[in-house]
Amino acid sequence: EAEKDIIGIELTTADWGDSEVFPELLAQIDGEVAQVSADGAYDTERCHRSIAQRGAQAAIPPRDGAVRWGDNHPRDATLAVIADRGRDGWKEDSGYHRRSLAENMMFRLKQL
Repeated sequence: EAEKDIIGIELTTADWGDSEVFPELLAQIDGEVAQVSADGAYDTERCHRSIAQRGAQAAIPPRDGAVRWGDNHPRDATLAVIADRGRDGWKEDSGYHRRSLAENMMFRLKQL
């Protein structure tokens, strides 16, 4: 994150969703991953499972109307924080704003 380098990439056609290729993208990253910050499109069990397998924290806003997944799933804790502090409070607590660094980089890349 400090270097702001692109360390993984997946090219797909328009009929693929970002979350569908996320596990393959995450697998390209060598070393420790402390946190994955991503938008609500990544709020899928498959993405959360991939993040947990890397031992990382997920900073992904649950979709509107999200329900608990149970079994002490970390996403349930996110829902509890949002219920207590609101989405803005959760974003502040989780460091979700860091996602904008990646979004900005992708915008610049697409301009090439």
